[in-house]
Amino acid sequence: MMAIPEAMSDDMREQFKRNQDRLEKLYEARSEQFRIAAERVHQAQKHNQMKNLLVGEKKKTNVRQELEQSRQRTKTLEDQIEILGTNIERDMEEMMKKLN
Repeated sequence: MMAIPEAMSDDMREQFKRNQDRLEKLYEARSEQFRIAAERVHQAQKHNQMKNLLVGEKKKTNVRQELEQSRQRTKTLEDQIEILGTNIERDMEEMMKKLN
């Protein structure tokens, strides 16, 4: 608090004290508002971090799923190639028999 000047009248001193009290209350209220705002920012940052972690896990899961689907497609293609190879061999054998 500021010191009250000696040269002030009693009314002015009371007014000065009231103004100082108001200012002090305003500063306290402002400090509380800043504290609340800082807490909200902190909570939002924590929320965003958690969200990013979850999104990261989702991406990992999606990549795993896509990898598994790719493996299944590859296996299916390998099976189809094997079947085609068997069919070609069989057809070649039949053609050789017809030629002989």
